[in-house]
Amino acid sequence: METAREKVGSFGGPDSERLKGFSLPARVTNSDVFGGKKESASFRLNFSQSFNGVGSFVGPLIASHAFFSNGNQNNLTSVQFVYLGIAVAVGLIAIGFAFVHVPEISDDLMMEQAIASGDAEIAARPLHKQWHTIFGFLAQFVYVASQVTLASFFLNYVTEVDTYITDALGSNLLSAALAIFTLGRFISTGLMKFFKPRHILIVYAFMAALLCGLTIGLKGIPAVVVLIAIFFFESCMYPTIFTLAIQDLGKNTKKGSSLLIMGVGGGAVFPPIRGAIADAIGTQKSQPVPMIGYCFVFVYALFLAEPFGKKKLHKTEDVESIDDEKVTTLQVVDVKA
Repeated sequence: METAREKVGSFGGPDSERLKGFSLPARVTNSDVFGGKKESASFRLNFSQSFNGVGSFVGPLIASHAFFSNGNQNNLTSVQFVYLGIAVAVGLIAIGFAFVHVPEISDDLMMEQAIASGDAEIAARPLHKQWHTIFGFLAQFVYVASQVTLASFFLNYVTEVDTYITDALGSNLLSAALAIFTLGRFISTGLMKFFKPRHILIVYAFMAALLCGLTIGLKGIPAVVVLIAIFFFESCMYPTIFTLAIQDLGKNTKKGSSLLIMGVGGGAVFPPIRGAIADAIGTQKSQPVPMIGYCFVFVYALFLAEPFGKKKLHKTEDVESIDDEKVTTLQVVDVKA
């Protein structure tokens, strides 16, 4: 009998997620996080990564028709050509970058931006004292771990809670879930024009944790619908955590970005843990594993995403500014008198 850990090793499982992890640095580097106004950094990164989701749901559609139908359920030879195609495409992109000029953003420029925005005191701290970045790395780590785990065990979950769902239908449902993920990212990008990214992250993380908890006890179609809904609320987490965690780092922005990129390593941690639990007590009862990640992201967005001391610093600056205005006014009155 095929175990949960063996089943997710096929197309769309951890191997494909590792490839996705290697692509993250390129996507983030070229999404203009460092350029432009820092207030719109989350908007820009969410928008650029929204297009990444299109490929995510097209892949499972191809898999359902090419790999999981017409007697190919246990024959994964054809998957080799998919990885070959990916290798060729990545190689062509690498060659393209050799001829494209990507502007270099210097550490001095990042520090000047921090000074101009009144955050020089925060930006002057060493990276290991930037607690919003350290906790941001942890949030990114557990979020990616949860995202990879949820997607990797999707087929296991839907076929377990509804025995009428075949692998081919399950793959189509995964494609629908990833389409919902893409839609959610476009919607969250639009919402960032009206709401603070941190507030959106709070709501999305809370809903993802709540829905993940519900999937532990539901059965049949309701369980599948709720599981797919989680993908919608996952959508804004990676890019939003990234931009929140690197704000006000000044000359340490590049180092902080590198640290955040390493958060994708979480995708290699949760799947084997969940696989062991799923083999022992079932896939549905292993849903608390990804729920842990969503809960931590919620706590991060609620309490830890703001640079420590920033509110106090700006409040002091506002008071000093008001006092300066009062002094200037009194001086003018004295001159007139």
